Parts: sequence; structure tokens; C-alpha cells
Amino acid sequence: MSKTSGWNIVATEGATVDGRQISANQIKEMGESYSPELYGALIWPEHSRSHWNVFEGNNWGEVPEVKAEKRAGKFRLLAKITPNELLLTANKKGQKLYTSIEMHPDFQGTGRAYLIGLAVTDSPASTGTTRLKFSRQDGETQEIETDSLELIDLGEFYAVNPLANAFATIASYFQSGGELPETPVEQPKPEEMEVTEEQLKAALKEQFGLLGESLKAEIKAELQQDFGAEEPTPEAKPEGATVEQFSAELKTALEPFMEKVTALETKFNDLSKELPDQVPGNEGSSVDTSHFA
Repeated sequence: MSKTSGWNIVATEGATVDGRQISANQIKEMGESYSPELYGALIWPEHSRSHWNVFEGNNWGEVPEVKAEKRAGKFRLLAKITPNELLLTANKKGQKLYTSIEMHPDFQGTGRAYLIGLAVTDSPASTGTTRLKFSRQDGETQEIETDSLELIDLGEFYAVNPLANAFATIASYFQSGGELPETPVEQPKPEEMEVTEEQLKAALKEQFGLLGESLKAEIKAELQQDFGAEEPTPEAKPEGATVEQFSAELKTALEPFMEKVTALETKFNDLSKELPDQVPGNEGSSVDTSHFA
């Protein structure tokens, strides 16, 4: 349900900016006769209505209550406002900040003035009206009695709505071509652990063992790919020169892989050797592993 503001000054007796007159009697009649059940006044942007363009003809809210009061020696018409999203959006952007009344001087032939509508505008006709800005505190307006145009705080209507935020995020997702805002992921910090020399050697041996098995499988697969397609011909006996050529080609093909195996064995043997600063002292079993970093 939409919130309703506190009392806002929407008209003051006397001369208007555009040269017309609003009498004290008309202010009092509008305050006494207004009934939303009889004829509820709606809020319109710049008095604009459209009977054929539904997008430009939407009202911007309702006026549930009206009253007349004498303040600072002048009768003033005060109204409570129930804005909808159109008015809230414009007001938040600093647009349509003032009010301008729509008065029927002889409503239904009664001879009495009646408030039939209220416009939000940036060029009000009546001086002493209240500038629209809704308050964040319980819907009450903060008014300053001066002859200048005044503010009404609309901030209370801008409370965060989780459902509205969800739809806004979805809309932003499609408008950006499917890119959602990046959420930084906090990387977990590594836990500090005490590792003994035996545990470190065992872990390294396991890792190098897996690497060696993987390398052997890779060598075997490549050898099968290179030589598996060649089937021997039993009828033809290989000549000496052909066998030597085959052996040379095989040696050349295996050299890169044998170099890898030799380098791997050398690294493993180096890691397996104990250095002088690796031998634990008598005071404890902790080992300085900073040289492995």
C-alpha cells in the first residue's frame, strides 16, 4: 500500500504568479467541502491529461485529505499526498517540485469552490506553496513558514525494496548483454603447518612418482603412435644397412624422452640428499623448510 505524506501547503490566498486571485473564502470552501468519496482529486504532471495516449496520461498520485488553515495572517489550503512511482521518480531527480491546484469555482452548481485536481510542476501559480520533498520520518513533512516556495521531503518513500532490487538487477543483466557485476572472491589464506623432513620427502617422492608414471605413459603413447602403424613384412629380411638406419632413428626419437627421465632422476636425487641445515637439533623436531619455498 502506498504511503501518504503529512500536510503540505498547496495554495495560499491572494494574488497568484500568473495574475489571478485566490480568495480566502475559496480556500475555506475547498477545505470544508472536499471529499474523496464524492470526487477525489488526482495528481497530474503539469496539469497534463491525455485520453488517447495511455503512456502520457497516467496520474501521479492521489489527494486523500484537504483542509484550510490560517497561518501567518493568510488562509492556506493544505493537502495530504499519496504519490505513486511516477511522482517519486521525478521528485528524486529534482523534477516537479511544486504544486498547483485545479479549482472548480462552482462545483456541481453549489456555488462553492472545490479542489478537483492537483498538479505537480516546476512553475507553480500560487506563492507560498510547499516544495515537494517527502520526509524519512514517519511520513511527516518538515515545513518552514515563509513566503518563499518550500520543500517537502519525499525520502520516506525511497525505502529499499528487496523485490524491486531483484528485478532491477535482472533488468541490468539483460541491458548489459548478460554481464553481472563482478563480486570479488576472497581467496582463502593458507594454513600454517609444521612438516617434518620425513613427511616432506614422502610427499615429494609421491609427487615425483606420479610424474614419472605420467611421463612413462606419455613416452609409450608416442612410441605407439610413431611405430605402431608400421607392420613388419615377414617375407622380406632386413638388410644390415636398413637395421642400422632403424636403430639410429629409434635412438634419435628416444633421446628427448631419455633426457627428461635423466633430469627427473637427478632432481629427485638432489632433493633426497640431506643438507647440513636439514638435520634436526636436539631441542626439537621442527625442521626449517624455508629453502623449499
